[in-house]
Amino acid sequence: MNKTPFASPPKWSAASQSELTRRKTSENLLHCLYSFPDLPSSHILVRLRTPALSHLSRRHLRTLVVMLHVLYASRMLVILAHGLGRSRLSMYLLGRRLARDGFEVEYFSYSPLVETHEEIISRLTLWMGKLASAKSEVGLVGHSFGGLLFREALGRVPELNVRHLIMLGTPHRSPRLALIYQYPPLNLLRGGIGRRLASRRWFSSLPPIEVPYTIVSGTMGWRGKLSPFESELNDGIVAVSETLLSDRDRPILVPSIHTFLMNNPAVTELIVRRFSRS
Repeated sequence: MNKTPFASPPKWSAASQSELTRRKTSENLLHCLYSFPDLPSSHILVRLRTPALSHLSRRHLRTLVVMLHVLYASRMLVILAHGLGRSRLSMYLLGRRLARDGFEVEYFSYSPLVETHEEIISRLTLWMGKLASAKSEVGLVGHSFGGLLFREALGRVPELNVRHLIMLGTPHRSPRLALIYQYPPLNLLRGGIGRRLASRRWFSSLPPIEVPYTIVSGTMGWRGKLSPFESELNDGIVAVSETLLSDRDRPILVPSIHTFLMNNPAVTELIVRRFSRS
């Protein structure tokens, strides 16, 4: 019986091997950019020191650093602010998704247990003032009370170039559940933040929003005769009507509760559309 011999492995020419090496280098670069979007280019360069890059000279590596700096400089900055009683970790999943889609993501964190309201606003205003001086265009995403912080800070830094402000479940009138901040342990918040949320006068004193904005409201809250919202759409904490600045607003309704509104994939898609260049 005639046996078919195994085919011998193909012989790669020097040109083919060079092309494979360049392709492998590009794949490593893309892998680093998408896997570590928050790292500065110098750190990415260290990760790129693989055998696939051993053929590159120092001059070529420096050129690669310059290309990375240009790439990072072209990404728009998006600032995420969490809600009251939460931390930056609550916005981490949204931040990772936005970084994956090509945005530079930063977080504004605060704690009303150790900071007064004025101290929090002062820190945010100082940061936004530096961005305004640098002529940077930014996108803002605030969850719940984080949206109110952005609104108040924008009144102090109106020159900031904001492409869009997105507020997730942010109340713009005193929410009916704000009364709980008058009782322990929520009454321990410093600077009278609880009193502010329960004060119609404080909400009326907030500056108008002069930048493009979008309101996102959750609709998965409990409704019924025993619900404080009765039959009104709500996210369990804030009613849809309480998120409106005026009767002309048309909020984006998302089937979610207040706590996890920022993690809804539809919210991420909306934010990317609002922040993307036309």
